[in-house]
Amino acid sequence: MAAEGGLDYVNNNIRTIRIASNNQKEREFYCTLFGILGIRSKLYRGRHNVVINGIPNFIRCKELDLFKLHERKNKKFLEAFNDSLSIRLFLLLKKMPLSKKDIIRKLIIENKSQLDAHLRSLMQLGYLKKAKDKYNLCLQ
Repeated sequence: MAAEGGLDYVNNNIRTIRIASNNQKEREFYCTLFGILGIRSKLYRGRHNVVINGIPNFIRCKELDLFKLHERKNKKFLEAFNDSLSIRLFLLLKKMPLSKKDIIRKLIIENKSQLDAHLRSLMQLGYLKKAKDKYNLCLQ
């Protein structure tokens, strides 16, 4: 990940982790290796990247400390990871279902409309569901 890995951001949120290689067999090997490590990755025809998307995969990359060999990329990854409200919500709700009021209190959120947008986004992605007044994490 040090030399070939790259990160794509939108508003300082991690969108994609890419690993570049011109060699198809090498890209297939990376996908197999990521699968063994518990990270879902994709190969796209005509592209020279292995692509990693999704909050659970970003969390797993952090757990494995995949960027530790490249100080600048690791710093940027950790900053974006720690700043991401979606990731913080995911990690919080992984522990237990919570109401919006509890989420606001635990994450110290001042902008409630921003929270609503992230909750809607996580629900659309299939990560969350709402039962009564609590948000539950849907783990695949």
